[in-house]
Amino acid sequence: PMLISLEEEPARQNIMECFTAIWNEYSSSHSGRDAMMEGQITTLIVQLSRIVQQTVPDKSSGRFDLLLGLITRHLRDNRNAEFYADQLGISQTHLNRLVRQQCGTSLQRLIAQRQLEVAKQELLFTSSTVQMIASGLGFSDPAYFSRFFTRETGTTPRTWRMTEQQRLAEASFQDTV
Repeated sequence: PMLISLEEEPARQNIMECFTAIWNEYSSSHSGRDAMMEGQITTLIVQLSRIVQQTVPDKSSGRFDLLLGLITRHLRDNRNAEFYADQLGISQTHLNRLVRQQCGTSLQRLIAQRQLEVAKQELLFTSSTVQMIASGLGFSDPAYFSRFFTRETGTTPRTWRMTEQQRLAEASFQDTV
């Protein structure tokens, strides 16, 4: 984690427009709003990643970026460390060392964090059921997904969704007052 000022950043306007577009889609009831939000969130993440890469160049960041792309593409497939190491053309030991160096955690923990991020996005910004989200993330058992989510957040997926939606609604109300 790092704090980067966007004051002098050329992409600042694009980043702010992404935030606005995400909020506008979230606040609307247009068809395809989930897809539009997901696209804007992806654009936002890429723009912020590019800023970070320019700020903190690293020799191993190229492989790590490839790994993050692989994790995103195969998040729903439950791939193991051997798969990712083979895809990157490195040993599992080197892969684990790379992940620990870049983010201070294990590969399995990194994948779990990414699954949790996607689950939270889907819980907050879609009307999909917990079972649908679990299935979409490659969990064959919705109960296991609920235990995973509860272990990671301290609350059930349904409770988390209701709490966060209420928090967003209150924030939106305060912005209009």
